[in-house]
Amino acid sequence: MKNFIITTITFLAFSITCNAQWTLTGSNLYPTTISNNVGIGTTSPNGKLDVNGAILVPGSTANTMVRPAISTSRITGEIAGYRGGNLLYDDGFLRLSAGGGTTAGVKTFIDLSGYSTVPDMQENIVFGTQGTERMRIMNTGMVGIGTSDTHGYQLAVNGNIHSKQVNVDLTNWPDYVFKKDYSLKPLSEVKTYIDQNQHLPEIPSAQQIAKDGLNLGEMNQLLMKKVEELTLYLIEENKQNKNQQNEINQLKQQLSTITKIINKK
Repeated sequence: MKNFIITTITFLAFSITCNAQWTLTGSNLYPTTISNNVGIGTTSPNGKLDVNGAILVPGSTANTMVRPAISTSRITGEIAGYRGGNLLYDDGFLRLSAGGGTTAGVKTFIDLSGYSTVPDMQENIVFGTQGTERMRIMNTGMVGIGTSDTHGYQLAVNGNIHSKQVNVDLTNWPDYVFKKDYSLKPLSEVKTYIDQNQHLPEIPSAQQIAKDGLNLGEMNQLLMKKVEELTLYLIEENKQNKNQQNEINQLKQQLSTITKIINKK
């Protein structure tokens, strides 16, 4: 009988304690303790929900996993997708981490929000380090690195680019210069244009380049056109030189003949 009374009192005390900590309203279960903090895997929760371990969120057709590791000096979180229920073979993941910095203004961030009170960030994906924006993907699909203004280009980079190779798709490459019906300007006309404009025909001026920048594809086409035109000028010059040399040789031969005739007299 004594044991029954002790057991009953213990059960009632436990029930009262549980009822004091949790409230069930409809299908919602929430804590009603003084701190309102909930701990899973820990007896000293530091937030509204403190989970010491992995959080698994399965879906109907694919699995998604959130694996946070939180301590006083470092915060790391991973959102990963995996197949077959095996955590060792993640199909892909997104990791966000902070190394315990001491300056509030120095942050590494990825802003994925579709709405922002800052109009410039609405519906964009913004990447930043040290509290400074480094890159953004616009809602139009345009990408800016070091700048938020792409000036209408698909990719804008405010800085230097180093690359081993750059391929540019082009059409109408100037092989047409070598066609028989191509009209090659006389050099005298080219000289007149240069004297008046201080740059080659069809080539942008220094002022235009300073204002609008350099279109690499277009400029390569123009430079190739000028190289091919120069080749035609050289071919024509070589032809004239040969003709002149032939004339000189003929004159030498005639002079030699005349000299021999004179010497015989």
